[in-house]
Amino acid sequence: MPGSTQQFFAQYEPSLAAAITVTALFAITTAVHIAQITRHRTLYFIPFAIGGICEIAGYIARSIAAAQYPNTGKAPYIAQTILPLMAPSQFAAAMYMLLGCVIRTTDGGALCLVRASWLTKIITVGDIASGIIQSIGGITMATAASKTAMERGEDYIALGLAVQLVVLCMFAAASVHYGVRLRNNPTVASRYVCWQSNMGVLYLTIGLILVRTVFRLVEYVQGDAGILRSSEIYLYVLDAALMLSVMLAFNLKHPSTLAVRAQPVPTESDEVSESNVFLLQERGTK
Repeated sequence: MPGSTQQFFAQYEPSLAAAITVTALFAITTAVHIAQITRHRTLYFIPFAIGGICEIAGYIARSIAAAQYPNTGKAPYIAQTILPLMAPSQFAAAMYMLLGCVIRTTDGGALCLVRASWLTKIITVGDIASGIIQSIGGITMATAASKTAMERGEDYIALGLAVQLVVLCMFAAASVHYGVRLRNNPTVASRYVCWQSNMGVLYLTIGLILVRTVFRLVEYVQGDAGILRSSEIYLYVLDAALMLSVMLAFNLKHPSTLAVRAQPVPTESDEVSESNVFLLQERGTK
Protein backbone atom coordinates (compact mmCIF):
# COMPACT_ATOMS: atom_id res chain seq x y z
CA MET A 1 0.00 0.00 0.00
CA PRO A 2 1.63 3.31 -1.03
CA GLY A 3 2.40 5.65 1.83
CA SER A 4 1.20 8.86 0.17
CA THR A 5 -0.42 11.68 2.05
CA GLN A 6 -3.32 11.71 -0.39
CA GLN A 7 -4.39 8.34 0.97
CA PHE A 8 -4.14 9.43 4.60
CA PHE A 9 -4.74 13.20 4.78
CA ALA A 10 -6.74 13.50 1.61
CA GLN A 11 -8.51 16.81 2.26
CA TYR A 12 -6.05 18.94 4.26
CA GLU A 13 -2.44 19.37 5.31
CA PRO A 14 -2.05 18.52 9.02
CA SER A 15 -0.62 21.30 11.19
CA LEU A 16 2.66 20.44 12.90
CA ALA A 17 2.36 23.41 15.28
CA ALA A 18 -1.15 22.38 16.38
CA ALA A 19 -0.09 18.78 16.99
CA ILE A 20 2.95 19.81 19.04
CA THR A 21 0.90 22.30 21.09
CA VAL A 22 -1.77 19.73 21.93
CA THR A 23 0.91 17.16 22.79
CA ALA A 24 2.46 19.61 25.26
CA LEU A 25 -0.90 20.44 26.85
CA PHE A 26 -1.78 16.78 27.34
CA ALA A 27 1.70 16.16 28.77
CA ILE A 28 1.24 18.91 31.36
CA THR A 29 -2.20 17.80 32.58
CA THR A 30 -1.14 14.13 32.58
CA ALA A 31 1.95 14.94 34.66
CA VAL A 32 -0.29 16.76 37.15
CA HIS A 33 -2.62 13.74 37.30
CA ILE A 34 0.27 11.37 37.97
CA ALA A 35 1.47 13.66 40.77
CA GLN A 36 -2.05 13.87 42.25
CA ILE A 37 -2.54 10.10 42.10
CA THR A 38 0.83 9.56 43.79
CA ARG A 39 0.26 12.18 46.47
CA HIS A 40 -3.32 11.24 47.36
CA ARG A 41 -3.00 7.50 46.62
CA THR A 42 -6.13 7.53 44.48
CA LEU A 43 -5.05 4.35 42.71
CA TYR A 44 -8.45 3.81 41.11
CA PHE A 45 -7.72 6.90 39.01
CA ILE A 46 -4.65 5.33 37.36
CA PRO A 47 -6.66 4.60 34.16
CA PHE A 48 -7.15 8.35 33.85
CA ALA A 49 -3.38 8.88 33.66
CA ILE A 50 -3.13 6.01 31.17
CA GLY A 51 -5.70 7.80 29.02
CA GLY A 52 -3.55 10.92 29.14
CA ILE A 53 -0.51 8.90 28.02
CA CYS A 54 -2.56 7.55 25.09
CA GLU A 55 -3.39 11.12 24.08
CA ILE A 56 0.26 12.18 24.35
CA ALA A 57 1.46 9.24 22.25
CA GLY A 58 -1.31 9.81 19.72
CA TYR A 59 -0.47 13.46 19.18
CA ILE A 60 3.27 12.73 19.08
CA ALA A 61 2.42 10.36 16.22
CA ARG A 62 0.34 13.10 14.62
CA SER A 63 3.29 15.49 14.92
CA ILE A 64 5.48 12.95 13.12
CA ALA A 65 2.80 12.45 10.46
CA ALA A 66 2.57 16.21 9.95
CA ALA A 67 6.36 16.56 9.77
CA GLN A 68 6.48 13.84 7.09
CA TYR A 69 3.84 15.54 4.94
CA PRO A 70 3.40 15.06 2.00
CA ASN A 71 5.00 11.62 2.42
CA THR A 72 3.29 10.55 5.64
CA GLY A 73 4.11 6.98 6.61
CA LYS A 74 1.47 4.43 7.47
CA ALA A 75 2.71 3.77 11.03
CA PRO A 76 2.37 7.34 12.40
CA TYR A 77 -0.96 7.74 10.61
CA ILE A 78 -2.42 4.61 12.21
CA ALA A 79 -0.98 5.51 15.63
CA GLN A 80 -2.42 9.04 15.55
CA THR A 81 -5.75 7.54 14.53
CA ILE A 82 -6.03 4.77 17.13
CA LEU A 83 -4.39 6.07 20.32
CA PRO A 84 -6.65 9.12 20.83
CA LEU A 85 -9.63 6.81 20.24
CA MET A 86 -8.51 4.61 23.15
CA ALA A 87 -8.04 7.43 25.66
CA PRO A 88 -11.71 8.23 26.48
CA SER A 89 -12.33 4.59 27.41
CA GLN A 90 -9.60 4.93 30.03
CA PHE A 91 -11.08 8.20 31.29
CA ALA A 92 -14.51 6.60 31.51
CA ALA A 93 -13.15 3.57 33.40
CA ALA A 94 -11.79 5.85 36.13
CA MET A 95 -15.05 7.79 36.20
CA TYR A 96 -17.06 4.58 36.67
CA MET A 97 -14.95 3.81 39.72
CA LEU A 98 -15.39 7.38 40.96
CA LEU A 99 -19.18 6.95 40.90
CA GLY A 100 -18.78 3.73 42.88
CA CYS A 101 -16.60 5.58 45.37
CA VAL A 102 -19.23 8.32 45.73
CA ILE A 103 -21.92 5.71 46.35
CA ARG A 104 -19.85 3.94 49.00
CA THR A 105 -18.68 7.13 50.70
CA THR A 106 -22.19 8.55 50.92
CA ASP A 107 -23.58 5.16 51.99
CA GLY A 108 -26.26 5.41 49.32
CA GLY A 109 -26.35 1.93 47.85
CA ALA A 110 -30.10 1.71 48.46
CA LEU A 111 -30.65 4.75 46.21
CA CYS A 112 -28.99 3.23 43.12
CA LEU A 113 -30.92 2.35 39.99
CA VAL A 114 -29.24 -1.06 40.22
CA ARG A 115 -26.79 -2.44 42.78
CA ALA A 116 -23.55 -0.47 42.70
CA SER A 117 -21.46 -3.63 42.19
CA TRP A 118 -23.62 -4.74 39.26
CA LEU A 119 -23.64 -1.26 37.75
CA THR A 120 -19.84 -1.12 37.75
CA LYS A 121 -19.56 -4.61 36.25
CA ILE A 122 -22.11 -4.00 33.49
CA ILE A 123 -20.59 -0.69 32.44
CA THR A 124 -17.02 -1.98 32.67
CA VAL A 125 -17.82 -5.02 30.50
CA GLY A 126 -19.44 -2.74 27.92
CA ASP A 127 -16.46 -0.41 27.98
CA ILE A 128 -14.03 -3.32 27.52
CA ALA A 129 -16.12 -4.66 24.63
CA SER A 130 -16.01 -1.23 22.99
CA GLY A 131 -12.24 -1.08 23.40
CA ILE A 132 -11.75 -4.57 21.96
CA ILE A 133 -13.89 -3.80 18.90
CA GLN A 134 -12.03 -0.54 18.28
CA SER A 135 -8.71 -2.36 18.71
CA ILE A 136 -9.76 -4.91 16.10
CA GLY A 137 -10.50 -1.99 13.81
CA GLY A 138 -7.09 -0.52 14.48
CA ILE A 139 -5.32 -3.83 13.82
CA THR A 140 -7.33 -4.26 10.62
CA MET A 141 -6.27 -0.80 9.46
CA ALA A 142 -2.64 -1.39 10.43
CA THR A 143 -2.45 -4.62 8.42
CA ALA A 144 -4.63 -3.45 5.54
CA ALA A 145 -3.20 -3.91 2.06
CA SER A 146 -6.05 -2.19 0.24
CA LYS A 147 -8.48 0.68 0.58
CA THR A 148 -11.31 -1.81 1.12
CA ALA A 149 -9.49 -3.33 4.09
CA MET A 150 -8.86 0.14 5.54
CA GLU A 151 -12.57 0.90 5.26
CA ARG A 152 -13.40 -2.40 6.97
CA GLY A 153 -11.19 -1.38 9.87
CA GLU A 154 -13.01 1.94 10.10
CA ASP A 155 -16.33 0.08 10.18
CA TYR A 156 -15.12 -1.86 13.23
CA ILE A 157 -14.11 1.39 14.88
CA ALA A 158 -17.55 2.87 14.18
CA LEU A 159 -19.19 -0.19 15.76
CA GLY A 160 -16.94 0.13 18.82
CA LEU A 161 -17.85 3.81 19.13
CA ALA A 162 -21.55 2.93 18.93
CA VAL A 163 -21.11 0.46 21.81
CA GLN A 164 -19.19 3.10 23.75
CA LEU A 165 -22.00 5.61 23.20
CA VAL A 166 -24.60 3.19 24.58
CA VAL A 167 -22.44 2.48 27.64
CA LEU A 168 -21.87 6.19 28.27
CA CYS A 169 -25.60 6.89 28.04
CA MET A 170 -26.24 4.14 30.62
CA PHE A 171 -23.57 5.61 32.86
CA ALA A 172 -24.97 9.13 32.48
CA ALA A 173 -28.48 7.93 33.35
CA ALA A 174 -27.23 6.02 36.41
CA SER A 175 -25.16 8.99 37.61
CA VAL A 176 -27.95 11.54 37.26
CA HIS A 177 -30.47 9.15 38.83
CA TYR A 178 -28.24 8.61 41.85
CA GLY A 179 -27.38 12.29 42.22
CA VAL A 180 -31.03 13.36 42.13
CA ARG A 181 -32.14 10.68 44.58
CA LEU A 182 -29.31 11.47 46.99
CA ARG A 183 -30.12 15.17 46.88
CA ASN A 184 -33.79 14.48 47.60
CA ASN A 185 -33.08 11.73 50.15
CA PRO A 186 -29.73 12.62 51.77
CA THR A 187 -28.06 9.94 53.83
CA VAL A 188 -26.37 10.73 57.13
CA ALA A 189 -22.95 10.17 55.56
CA SER A 190 -23.70 12.46 52.60
CA ARG A 191 -23.99 15.47 54.91
CA TYR A 192 -20.30 15.29 55.72
CA VAL A 193 -18.88 14.44 52.29
CA CYS A 194 -18.09 16.78 49.38
CA TRP A 195 -20.14 14.68 46.99
CA GLN A 196 -22.15 17.35 45.15
CA SER A 197 -19.17 19.14 43.60
CA ASN A 198 -17.63 15.80 42.62
CA MET A 199 -20.87 14.69 40.99
CA GLY A 200 -21.09 18.05 39.22
CA VAL A 201 -17.68 17.47 37.63
CA LEU A 202 -18.75 13.93 36.78
CA TYR A 203 -21.88 15.21 34.96
CA LEU A 204 -19.80 17.78 33.05
CA THR A 205 -17.13 15.34 31.95
CA ILE A 206 -19.62 12.63 30.97
CA GLY A 207 -21.32 15.23 28.77
CA LEU A 208 -18.03 16.20 27.13
CA ILE A 209 -17.12 12.58 26.40
CA LEU A 210 -20.61 11.97 25.00
CA VAL A 211 -20.26 14.92 22.59
CA ARG A 212 -16.82 13.68 21.54
CA THR A 213 -18.11 10.12 21.00
CA VAL A 214 -21.02 11.32 18.86
CA PHE A 215 -18.58 13.38 16.78
CA ARG A 216 -16.25 10.42 16.28
CA LEU A 217 -19.11 8.06 15.44
CA VAL A 218 -20.50 10.43 12.81
CA GLU A 219 -16.98 10.97 11.45
CA TYR A 220 -16.40 7.26 10.94
CA VAL A 221 -19.86 6.68 9.50
CA GLN A 222 -19.32 9.47 6.97
CA GLY A 223 -15.81 8.32 6.05
CA ASP A 224 -13.27 10.30 4.04
CA ALA A 225 -15.98 11.99 1.99
CA GLY A 226 -17.65 13.48 5.08
CA ILE A 227 -17.43 17.09 6.15
CA LEU A 228 -15.86 16.16 9.51
CA ARG A 229 -12.68 15.10 7.69
CA SER A 230 -12.60 18.13 5.44
CA SER A 231 -10.59 20.09 8.03
CA GLU A 232 -8.63 19.16 11.15
CA ILE A 233 -10.35 21.95 13.08
CA TYR A 234 -13.16 19.48 13.83
CA LEU A 235 -10.68 17.04 15.39
CA TYR A 236 -9.13 19.70 17.61
CA VAL A 237 -12.39 21.35 18.68
CA LEU A 238 -14.62 18.28 19.06
CA ASP A 239 -12.04 15.80 20.36
CA ALA A 240 -8.73 17.23 21.58
CA ALA A 241 -10.20 20.32 23.26
CA LEU A 242 -12.99 18.33 24.91
CA MET A 243 -10.64 15.64 26.24
CA LEU A 244 -8.24 18.31 27.52
CA SER A 245 -11.19 19.88 29.31
CA VAL A 246 -12.06 16.53 30.88
CA MET A 247 -8.52 16.11 32.19
CA LEU A 248 -8.29 19.69 33.44
CA ALA A 249 -11.66 19.41 35.19
CA PHE A 250 -10.34 16.54 37.30
CA ASN A 251 -7.06 18.37 37.91
CA LEU A 252 -9.04 21.23 39.42
CA LYS A 253 -11.55 19.04 41.27
CA HIS A 254 -9.59 15.92 42.03
CA PRO A 255 -11.52 12.90 43.41
CA SER A 256 -9.29 12.99 46.51
CA THR A 257 -11.53 15.82 47.79
CA LEU A 258 -14.32 13.27 48.17
CA ALA A 259 -12.57 11.86 51.23
CA VAL A 260 -12.49 15.23 53.00
CA ARG A 261 -15.09 15.35 55.74
CA ALA A 262 -16.21 18.39 57.67
CA GLN A 263 -16.47 16.27 60.83
CA PRO A 264 -16.72 12.58 61.78
CA VAL A 265 -19.82 10.95 60.40
CA PRO A 266 -22.23 10.10 63.24
CA THR A 267 -23.13 6.47 63.61
CA GLU A 268 -26.65 5.17 63.73
CA SER A 269 -26.37 4.71 67.50
CA ASP A 270 -25.28 8.35 67.84
CA GLU A 271 -28.42 9.41 65.97
CA VAL A 272 -30.58 7.30 68.27
CA SER A 273 -28.92 8.80 71.34
CA GLU A 274 -29.44 12.32 70.03
CA SER A 275 -33.10 11.54 69.35
CA ASN A 276 -33.55 10.20 72.90
CA VAL A 277 -31.96 13.31 74.39
CA PHE A 278 -34.27 15.47 72.32
CA LEU A 279 -37.34 13.53 73.48
CA LEU A 280 -36.27 13.77 77.14
CA GLN A 281 -35.78 17.50 76.76
CA GLU A 282 -39.21 17.82 75.21
CA ARG A 283 -40.80 15.88 78.09
CA GLY A 284 -38.97 17.99 80.66
CA THR A 285 -40.46 21.19 79.32
CA LYS A 286 -44.00 19.91 79.59
